Amino acid sequence: MIRLSAVRFIKIFAHLKKKVEKMEAYKFKTTVLKNGVIKLPEISQYANRQVEVFVVIKQVAKTGQKRSMEQFLKKWTGFLEGAVPDDLKLQYLTEKYK
Repeated sequence: MIRLSAVRFIKIFAHLKKKVEKMEAYKFKTTVLKNGVIKLPEISQYANRQVEVFVVIKQVAKTGQKRSMEQFLKKWTGFLEGAVPDDLKLQYLTEKYK
């Protein structure tokens, strides 16, 4: 593994697309460490060459409080009680396509 700080990584690999006619692309999934280091698989064949780097920050999925099955059933039991699904569909589609 090669260890580089995120800033150094971006500076080192800045302009490969401009210098190389045939563009090779590699995609790595990794994590930026607390100290700003990005670990990459060994790509030493490209040492001392400039490359262009795109960093895509993945959004962290917000997870709410986990519910037990009992809490879920307590909240939603009887939600559609007395409702006729076909009538609800007809009402929805009638309003949608007025």
